[in-house]
Amino acid sequence: MSALAVRGSLVPIAADGVNVDFDVYKIRTRQTEQGDTIEAGTVVPKRERRTRRQRYEELDDDFSYTGTQLGKSVISKPQLKLILETFRDRLFTEIFPPEPGQPPRRYVPKTPIYARDDNHAEDTVQMVREVFGMGNEFAQKITYSAQHPDKLIAAFRNSPELRIAVTVDLIATGTDVRPLECVFFLRDVKSWAYFEQMKGRGARTLDPAELNRVTPDVLAKERFVIIDAAGVTDSPRVDATPSSCIPNGRSAWRSCSARPGTSPSPWLRPPPSARGSPG
Repeated sequence: MSALAVRGSLVPIAADGVNVDFDVYKIRTRQTEQGDTIEAGTVVPKRERRTRRQRYEELDDDFSYTGTQLGKSVISKPQLKLILETFRDRLFTEIFPPEPGQPPRRYVPKTPIYARDDNHAEDTVQMVREVFGMGNEFAQKITYSAQHPDKLIAAFRNSPELRIAVTVDLIATGTDVRPLECVFFLRDVKSWAYFEQMKGRGARTLDPAELNRVTPDVLAKERFVIIDAAGVTDSPRVDATPSSCIPNGRSAWRSCSARPGTSPSPWLRPPPSARGSPG
């Protein structure tokens, strides 16, 4: 299995000093694009949605699914892991490439990941922790079912330690977390207005000192990046069509081969002096 990443620069949202510009970074897998088929005779886990209890069944017939079913009626943990590994491995080479004269970044940008539902969010936050080799202090599920979601949102806004929040709708509208530098979509969005609100979570500017307090290796917020792993920016319902990002006017495509089992780089972990308890 491999992933294909596409980066396209977008027209600025605004030039009013309130919002910053943004880029789109697309991550595609074969399953996302084409779906897949599980052959008859394969033993597969089936989960009860409410309790998350699993049982195993042998398929009597071939089972085919489309990319739009991923994360909803079909969970493919290898595909989810591949997407997150691609994000991890490309984060500071392509998504936020090194700045001339600046030291390499260490802190994963503050990133909300939008999942399809609470079950998908639970699978995703567990996989984020596995892929990055980190614990609860690094990634949290922040949904209406979480305990003390207001405290978790405050930690996501203010703590240098909590870097990734997996959510469904709770951080989609009305929640101001200005240090965000990525907005990550694992699901499609049906409404143009709703997409604009979700996109707007990453657009807000903030004082450099406020950003540096929670992300010490960034001097200023000059842009944010939409990570599109669900095709949301391809939809005619939303305003996020990439413009050209190389001189001849063609889109830049990069092949990204997954490397299962690679260890996360040490720069993903904040230094001990910057760690603190969420609160």
